[in-house]
Amino acid sequence: MKARLTDDLMKTLKQKDTRFFVWDLKITGLGIEVLPGGHRTWWYRFSRYGKPDKIRLGSWPALTLDAARKQVKALKVQLDNGEDPRYVQGNAPGQRTTIEALTVRFEAEYLPNLKPSTQAAWKRTIKKHIVPSLGSMLVNRLAKTDVQGLLAGMVKTPAAGNTARSVLSSMMVWAESVGLRKEGENPCEAVKPYPTHPRQVYLSAAQYSQVSAHLETLPGSLEVSALRLILLTGCRKGEVLGLQWSWVESNLIRIPWEFHKTGQTGGEKLIHLSPQAVEILEGIPKNGERVFPNQKGGNLWGIDPLWRQIRTDLELPSVHIHDLRHSYASLGINAGMSLGDIGVLLGHASITTTRRYAHIDQSYKIQKALQMGELLAEAMKPKT
Repeated sequence: MKARLTDDLMKTLKQKDTRFFVWDLKITGLGIEVLPGGHRTWWYRFSRYGKPDKIRLGSWPALTLDAARKQVKALKVQLDNGEDPRYVQGNAPGQRTTIEALTVRFEAEYLPNLKPSTQAAWKRTIKKHIVPSLGSMLVNRLAKTDVQGLLAGMVKTPAAGNTARSVLSSMMVWAESVGLRKEGENPCEAVKPYPTHPRQVYLSAAQYSQVSAHLETLPGSLEVSALRLILLTGCRKGEVLGLQWSWVESNLIRIPWEFHKTGQTGGEKLIHLSPQAVEILEGIPKNGERVFPNQKGGNLWGIDPLWRQIRTDLELPSVHIHDLRHSYASLGINAGMSLGDIGVLLGHASITTTRRYAHIDQSYKIQKALQMGELLAEAMKPKT
């Protein structure tokens, strides 16, 4: 869509179900992108050596129409001089480094310090969200409005938006440490993430029993054994699927620090096994180093479809596999165990982590208070 852009037109542009562009008839190459959430971003579209490309200039109204036109005129001068408009000529490295170029260094120099699973997740976020939205921007020019624009484009996936903001924030902190940005000017810190509400879905004792009984009716498989082990230990799915025989002792599992979520702060993780959990492991044939390998030796892929089928068969609510860990904690607390006891069994490095289950602890206390109230009411009745 093309139109002569004016300040009045900018105020009246309405968002649609999908993003769209309006290209200026006065300044060739200048366009405004309108996202479904209403956020508007300036772009400069050009061609260099026959290859089309575009640059993200900034967000409206922080960047006005007049200012956007002046930027495009300056970039056209660079293009006419044979210079790449995506880069600003200068002496400081940060003046010539784009976000996309930064990600290459970031992935090569910083990500190896993280766990392999975290590396893979961050790379997906960078490739899918950060580079397409901000890749052509210069590192030292990234501003609060640009980060807001990134999040505005992910309004329908707020959790992914918060992850992108967090990864981008880490990139900016690292950019400061290597001299590509001024220290203390991380624009992500000034942008609030989407509000999120922790899931509080978990199985009741009766539903736990239903799931266990249903698993007994299914043909034996590694997927069934893995689910049963999660139910009996409260382990994370990744901890069970990544389990190696060398970590398993008679009634104990020792997960090395580099293979679990809190390893960098908590060190080796110990999982104490009940006789029922030991029985499951003893019934699994040892074919290679992994306890639950797929046909190619990697992790199982069938556990999620199996759980979805069980959830459908038993008409359970939207309980994710990770919520079984929450269910494990709720059953323990309702049996009279303290938050500290639950933290030890779940392998939490700090009681602060376990306090996320405090709402379960409260429901247990309320239940006991009601029982006590009934006892006292009975005791206080007039006696004939």
